[in-house]
Amino acid sequence: MNIFIKGNLDTLNLFIDEMAKGAEKAEILDLRDTNAFTDALIRLDPDINEMTRVITFNNIGTQLKIGGSPYWSSKGVRLFNILVDHPAYYVEAITQNYYPGMELICVDKGHKDFLCDILPAIKENVHFIPHGGAYAAEHKDKRDIDILYIGGFHEEAEIKEPEIPFLDSRDFYDFVRKYYESEEYAEVQYAVRAYEVKRGIIFNAEQKYLLTRNTIVAAEWHYIKKERIRLIRYLSNAGLKINLYGGDEWKDIVPEFGDNVLFGGKISARECLELTGRTKILLNLMPCFADGAHERVFNGMLNGAVVVTNRSRYLENRFKDGEDIVYFDKAGIMFNNKSSGAEKDFINKIKRLLGDEACRMKIAGNAFDKVKEDTWRVRAAGILLKGTINAL
Repeated sequence: MNIFIKGNLDTLNLFIDEMAKGAEKAEILDLRDTNAFTDALIRLDPDINEMTRVITFNNIGTQLKIGGSPYWSSKGVRLFNILVDHPAYYVEAITQNYYPGMELICVDKGHKDFLCDILPAIKENVHFIPHGGAYAAEHKDKRDIDILYIGGFHEEAEIKEPEIPFLDSRDFYDFVRKYYESEEYAEVQYAVRAYEVKRGIIFNAEQKYLLTRNTIVAAEWHYIKKERIRLIRYLSNAGLKINLYGGDEWKDIVPEFGDNVLFGGKISARECLELTGRTKILLNLMPCFADGAHERVFNGMLNGAVVVTNRSRYLENRFKDGEDIVYFDKAGIMFNNKSSGAEKDFINKIKRLLGDEACRMKIAGNAFDKVKEDTWRVRAAGILLKGTINAL
């Protein structure tokens, strides 16, 4: 039996639905309805044993207890816990709920290295698998969306600088914010490591974990907001049309962009996927995947859009600039205060793509040929049917 667990996040639930398509004897348990979840578990309980495979995302359902005892470990199931956000969010919950049958899967190689460093006792059960994608129900031959951007950011009130008991907090936060402005492959654990080297300090695992969490809320969230707003502003100021979808955090900012930005608000993950099938250019900005990729990259390539994105080491190892993907240099565009020409080159590249359908079709076709197997459905088959974890 293969069990898939849903929770409150729409995007993760789409991943679960897609993965279940790649599994035999698939049962989907939905924690959003507690009574239905309990009834389903009671029904399945006699058949849940060490041959059962459970897939979940971001620790959803891993803490399940029956009669005060951890349920999954008592049954001896093999549980695959896929962490699509930075694992620093989940270290405490992993520590509390871990048992030998739990396999932790990270979608970025740097995330995996961080988790192995923080929890070395379980590193044999930590793996890397890239994000997956999914197919839209329909692709449009004549695409009516020039540029699609989907994403949001944290409000300013959520961006904090927690006090650090063992360091000069101001010195640390000043350092990591400057680090984000200068590094093309910026990621939180690398920022902490750079501070160690610069100041000649060796942190223990607990300290590295705390500093990584603090860097997320102090620097990464800050730059996610700064970068995404600035990126949309660049394009709109250049007269390019962007269809923008995201949460209410955009509402007060969108009027600044003028008529070139069509704001559609927050939509479901499935609707995002369908819009991708109508898009010429899918714009992606990855703040926290220096050696991995967001699912938008695979969704765009699987559904015929040209993906324009900042770089990651993982992407550069798989996809060639101008042939099956288009890169822009995030550090140069976002934070170079001098007239380096990076912004102009970026805008010209977008305009050339929009004006050359043959070029777009060639890039999109090359990308599709490379990512046919990069779906959540195939990821599930690799984990469950083959009984292995295949890192790409």
